Amino acid sequence: MGGAVAYISDDTLIQSDAWGDNRIVKVKGESDTQEIGVDPAKLRVEAPVFSPDGSQIAFRFKGINLIERGEALQYRTVLPDTIEPFESRLMSTFVAPTPGWSPDGTKLWISMYSYGSINAGALLDLDSGEVRAPKGDMPYPPNAGAVWSSGGSFLVTPWILTKVDATTLESHLLNESWRTSPNTPLALDLVRTDDGRWLVLAMISEGDEFGIAEVRLDTGEVHWLKMLDGPHFGILAPDGSGALLKHFREPDEQIDQLYWQPLAAGEMVALLKDDMRLAKWPAMQWGVGE
Repeated sequence: MGGAVAYISDDTLIQSDAWGDNRIVKVKGESDTQEIGVDPAKLRVEAPVFSPDGSQIAFRFKGINLIERGEALQYRTVLPDTIEPFESRLMSTFVAPTPGWSPDGTKLWISMYSYGSINAGALLDLDSGEVRAPKGDMPYPPNAGAVWSSGGSFLVTPWILTKVDATTLESHLLNESWRTSPNTPLALDLVRTDDGRWLVLAMISEGDEFGIAEVRLDTGEVHWLKMLDGPHFGILAPDGSGALLKHFREPDEQIDQLYWQPLAAGEMVALLKDDMRLAKWPAMQWGVGE
């Protein structure tokens, strides 16, 4: 099928090939509205995420929508903002970061967000439009995405690592110390590698330490694999080979460098020069090789 990229530019969802050519303008947002009483933020196009088979793109625009990859310009709204609790002017829904799709492509982990405060994550059935929130022990709102097991029977949310049964939506912390200890690592990013390991890019808030660790889902045990020098944010490679890291400086919190940090032996490699300034939280996702 060839590689494809979906991205947002000037409030517009655009699809292109992997090198940015053959651009297709898929959906145009309406955030430039002047209508009184309408929140422009709710009319933006945001958060495109490809389905596991690459045939569809989920995105946010007045709710959660699906559009076919390729030449298609018509989209289907799966969850509109016009239903409770989203019809409030201050409530909205977002597609959670990849890999929010279930492996079979029938469900999508989404974020429910109230401007000014984070609310929660939920599981959206793409056929019925049903939204179900997790039950049980979730001390922090799981709105930062979810990583699914290979068979789709459960998912794990990052930050405060929480395991959620995909059928019952019963949830529990992987380790009780995630609730109580300031020395417990917080998972900034989480991946399940092809060989079954669960890796986290994590920080310890009390000591301001950062590193890459492996987590045992049965015990919640954390095994540090590599400690990092200084505050870094970024994403882990899906194969567990390392992490793409963004290092920012105070006080303007602009990123000095984009780095590749191998997990095995090897030094951190700078990918961008100092004068290539990026925002603190650029949206980054890994592509899929052919």
